[in-house]
Amino acid sequence: MLKIRDDVDLKELEKFGYTKIDIGLNEPYEIYKKYIKPYFSIEIRPDGNIVANNDDTNAILKEEYIQDLIQANLVVKE
Repeated sequence: MLKIRDDVDLKELEKFGYTKIDIGLNEPYEIYKKYIKPYFSIEIRPDGNIVANNDDTNAILKEEYIQDLIQANLVVKE
């Protein structure tokens, strides 16, 4: 599983085109999201987990989609 390093300030993700989105219904729950193509996005959850999503189901996260984050040393494999 790929995850953002614990010592990374999530605001750093904005430099790579991610946008902070509040999706909480009853409690605040913020993610950083980046659209790769229509109906497909990469989400970075508050726990740092990186998830690929599309409208139908969770998609397979390909490292090529987050290559910029990997090169910037923001990602670890767990």
